Amino acid sequence: MWWHSYVERYYDETEGSSPVWTKKFLCADCKSVHTLRPAQYYRRFRIGIWLIRACLWIKIITGRWLSCVSRQRQQYWLRGCEIQGSIQSNISCRRYEEVLWELEEKRIIVSTHSVKYYEITPMGGKDHLLFAVTPPADYG
Repeated sequence: MWWHSYVERYYDETEGSSPVWTKKFLCADCKSVHTLRPAQYYRRFRIGIWLIRACLWIKIITGRWLSCVSRQRQQYWLRGCEIQGSIQSNISCRRYEEVLWELEEKRIIVSTHSVKYYEITPMGGKDHLLFAVTPPADYG
């Protein structure tokens, strides 16, 4: 059985203003918590997809970092792009533009360092949850 509630989450674009109310699910069996997030954000990132992609493209094209986001954050995203590029294709013999374009086409989170959770997997239009539920022993 799943229990759900709503929690306040702050994303970079909403800081200083009101929080975004997101749905949180708690599995009664394993006690794991699953929080949904808006589609405009990558998993485990608090900044919009469009800004991450813009920072990477501008760095690749012009060789400069954007001034509206910290340089360290952008370096982290670029390193994640290198990691995903080496996982998905041989980055050493290709240009960054080609690798970034290919990662976006394959629906890969271009800025993540994760080697396990790197695919963009939206919830979609499912009418039910995709999580396994263990019924009680006396059920049915």
